[in-house]
Amino acid sequence: MRVTFSVTPMHRGQLHARSCRHDPLVDGPYRPSGRTAYPRGIIPPPIMSPARSHPGSSTEIRLSARAHPTIITHPAHAPPFAPPAPCDDDAAQIRSVATAPTEVCPPEIRSVGHISNEGTVHMIVIGVDTHKRSHTLVALDAVTGATRGQLRIAATDDGTLEALRFAAELDDARVWAVEDCRHVSGRLERGLLAGGEEVVRVAPGLTETSRRAVREAGKSDPIDATAIARAALREGIDTLPVAHLDEQALEIRVLTDYRDQIVSERVRLANRLRWHLVQLAPDVEAGLAPASLDHPQVRARVARRLARLPRTPQCRVAKLILKRIGQITVEERELRAEIKQLIEAHCPALLDEHGCGPITAAIIIGHTAGAQRFATDARFARHTGTAPIPASSGTTQRHPLHRGGNRQLNRAIHVIALSKARTDPATRAYLERKHAEGKSRREAIRCLKRHVARRIWRILYAAEKTRPDSAPARRETVSVGAPALMRCIR
Repeated sequence: MRVTFSVTPMHRGQLHARSCRHDPLVDGPYRPSGRTAYPRGIIPPPIMSPARSHPGSSTEIRLSARAHPTIITHPAHAPPFAPPAPCDDDAAQIRSVATAPTEVCPPEIRSVGHISNEGTVHMIVIGVDTHKRSHTLVALDAVTGATRGQLRIAATDDGTLEALRFAAELDDARVWAVEDCRHVSGRLERGLLAGGEEVVRVAPGLTETSRRAVREAGKSDPIDATAIARAALREGIDTLPVAHLDEQALEIRVLTDYRDQIVSERVRLANRLRWHLVQLAPDVEAGLAPASLDHPQVRARVARRLARLPRTPQCRVAKLILKRIGQITVEERELRAEIKQLIEAHCPALLDEHGCGPITAAIIIGHTAGAQRFATDARFARHTGTAPIPASSGTTQRHPLHRGGNRQLNRAIHVIALSKARTDPATRAYLERKHAEGKSRREAIRCLKRHVARRIWRILYAAEKTRPDSAPARRETVSVGAPALMRCIR
């Protein structure tokens, strides 16, 4: 339950909710402050100004409550909640010229709707801020948002065991919310999943709202871990992608990333060689087409020309660069053949998709890391940045470009969509229908990318269903109500 005070003075002036030091929200983790006085989920009450009917001043305090249903994803026991306790401290009176009751705090409550604690699930969410050398863990209560514990571990196997012992002492019902930085969190995720833990990934962009909504300023590893846990609670555990161990997809991802690195290195070396050729053999450089150094015949022709030049340091460097370009080309072809074999063993149906080659399929498989992590194709589309974002007003219906999501997956889907648009008759007919509806070419391509994302998710999902050992554990969803009021704390 989230509670706000509505203070209505009978004369000029107003009394802000922060004037009452017994509001559980004021002293809790969601204390209003400045421009973020009402973060997401806390609704500011309306200010009323009734006519003054009798002399003197008095203050009426209304407490409005709204029960927000919460989705908790692990069965556990229902926690006991203490009822409101009386407060006898006279210094706790509201600072106002008006009079207010002081015998009991909080004042008389008028609840909105029926609130029941039956079926409430008590669990914790452990936010993890990952780094190269260490990880910081902060455990939050999923119901109250209170901090249950904090730990800093080394980014080693021993640190993972220490994290498991730390979590086991807190609660049996727990979920790990790990920042989605798999180049530094992959080792921790593998250790947690091997220990039977439930792990979800939180995109770094989701923590921005959690940082703005809290009172504590600054930046530190515990603050970041707390923001990650709060972002997981705000978005909903079921809506976040589940961490999933897919060894074949990991192998494809590693090889694909390394191939991208050496291809980028070859491009840099080719540009450097062309600048040397501008001074050594301008006519040879002028006859080179873009990316022509990838072909062995062109490299052989350049090598013969460099062999006839005087043996200067610049000529020697040009020969070494040319030799390295040839080595990278051979290595890249071997990697391409190996990646294709892995894809044929992992998901051969993806190669049969129109416009999807081995490298594009490798990017999709490696960055998806298990299609069963996404319950629906809509969540997969959101992850790939192809889900439509409405930006409509009145009679204008628009869906602008979605700049979020995994950009590597978005690029792979974009390549498939463009290839279909050029060579597939059915896709051309679909785009023509979209143009007839008044959509521009870019808007039609965005609609096509959404269909491609749905198609890819179904192909990957069907391929993984044939491998039961790769299916991630499904969570049991339990809908709970809001907790009862806690005791007033000064």
